[in-house]
Amino acid sequence: MEPVQEMMFAIEANPSVVEGLKQYIKEYLAYWNAHQRELSLYFLTMNESFNNESLMNLYKESTREMFDFFEGIILKGQQQEILKERDARAHAIALISCLDGFLGYVLIESSLSIEKMETEIQNTFITDLLK
Repeated sequence: MEPVQEMMFAIEANPSVVEGLKQYIKEYLAYWNAHQRELSLYFLTMNESFNNESLMNLYKESTREMFDFFEGIILKGQQQEILKERDARAHAIALISCLDGFLGYVLIESSLSIEKMETEIQNTFITDLLK
């Protein structure tokens, strides 16, 4: 998860919330597309976590941290009056769910276009949220 955390830190370092989020989506999809073996392991261990309480606790903590982080970024954009007022927590969860869900399909169907989905995810979760 270290590369993902570095991508998250880059959002905070970017003076533009919008550009930071767009860059994250691009880098997140590109990273996992280039590391499909690790992505498979990620999904396998996630599946195993349903039968392993200590592993599930790690996933819960990691997930909560991601949701908190992206909720904070969206709230920051709302406070700066760049992003529309929406339920920031729900929007953060939907964004993460969309990214991870799409990556699951990348493992199943290699012909999916990362670039097309990057654009659609950015439009849905960022562009459509702009004031």
